[in-house]
Amino acid sequence: QAPCASEPCNDPMTTNPASNVFVELTVVDAKADLDQDPDHDPDNAFNAAPKGKRAGHLGDVLDGVLRRCGSVSVAGGGCANADAECVRRSVTRFVRLPDRYMALGSSLLKSRAYYQSRAAGASRSGGDGAPLPVAELPRTRHRKPYIPCEENDGSEEEDMDGGGTHPFSVSHHFPFVAVARLVRSGGSPPTSVESGLTVGLDVVTFDPPNSRLYKSSRPVDEFLDAMSCSLTAWEMDRIQNRRCSGWFRGKTQRTADEKLREFYLRWCVKECYTKALGVGLGYDFSGFETHLCGIDDVDGGDMDGECIWGHIMSTVGQESEGYSWLKTSVRVRGKVKHKKEPCKSDELWEFWFLPLPLLCNHSTSGKGRTPPKLNWKGCACVGTGLFRPGCHELHEIEQCLTNLKHVDVISATLSELMDWHDKGGNGGIGK
Repeated sequence: QAPCASEPCNDPMTTNPASNVFVELTVVDAKADLDQDPDHDPDNAFNAAPKGKRAGHLGDVLDGVLRRCGSVSVAGGGCANADAECVRRSVTRFVRLPDRYMALGSSLLKSRAYYQSRAAGASRSGGDGAPLPVAELPRTRHRKPYIPCEENDGSEEEDMDGGGTHPFSVSHHFPFVAVARLVRSGGSPPTSVESGLTVGLDVVTFDPPNSRLYKSSRPVDEFLDAMSCSLTAWEMDRIQNRRCSGWFRGKTQRTADEKLREFYLRWCVKECYTKALGVGLGYDFSGFETHLCGIDDVDGGDMDGECIWGHIMSTVGQESEGYSWLKTSVRVRGKVKHKKEPCKSDELWEFWFLPLPLLCNHSTSGKGRTPPKLNWKGCACVGTGLFRPGCHELHEIEQCLTNLKHVDVISATLSELMDWHDKGGNGGIGK
């Protein structure tokens, strides 16, 4: 968080620190693995997992991974053998089968991010191919998992406040699980101090409000009213209304689908910002708002031009077929405005939006393979900002964010993540 101007701040960040740093975003669609589970009942809305010690097919799969690879607990700069039952409970504690698949995906993605941050893990992955144990990461007092530096054996406060961590963030919203991390071209992942940056990630799917909770004739409006305490008045206005230009310079209400999508995307931006700060939902969401350049500073013209989804679609195109969705991230500069803390200056942040599809009609028959038909199911948002924004001049912040060139998107399955651990980091992860 940006300190007040009167607070001392000594930041060792070098000139243009992010010039060789980019974001790697790995996305897993857990539905493909869930659909192959014999315990999965797609016609059952609740879809409870099997009870008892066996825990069904997924329990057998998880037991196999832990038997072959083992598990370790990460603390400070080192590791200690972990009780495999702890890893197992982190998955099987969920009642619903889809939630268990999400938990497994989250555990494997965090473990992979840990090994990718380690020189030993990097050398091992190119060496004997011995299985890599599933790594359980430490958590902050706000329950955020983090990767301490290899040489750092300090406390959580020293790791987080001192920048002694490798910036990464994890998010999930069924069927997607994802991890974003900062990567340095041709080298090991940077720490927060080395890159000068922090990163946050949030994933949303455009699901309708729960019909068991919102029973009125206008469930979207009822849902938005319930969520309004976590939004500013300006954000609610942007979600509910569009501006018109020309002879009629006023507002018109968005449709219910437009309101819902805009809410999810506005929420996505807010949450990836607070997750980058390390506090997540522990932050007062009604205390800040984010204005997006090219979206919130444009009134009128194209009727979809001033909503986030309209901007995304106008940038990536409306094509419904092809494999290009991995390259469709849309970059938007944003300004975070603190409404309840006058001592805080506005913060510049960089946001990337990646629309997420469900793939259907996908043939894999060699040269006759047909492109998948894309059905946009949700969106991932990656937010990057300065680790200590209050320590730098505006032009330094702009330069640092501009130097962060791109987001490299990787698509993986749970099976590929398990194979990656089985083969000591040599298993293929699809792009």
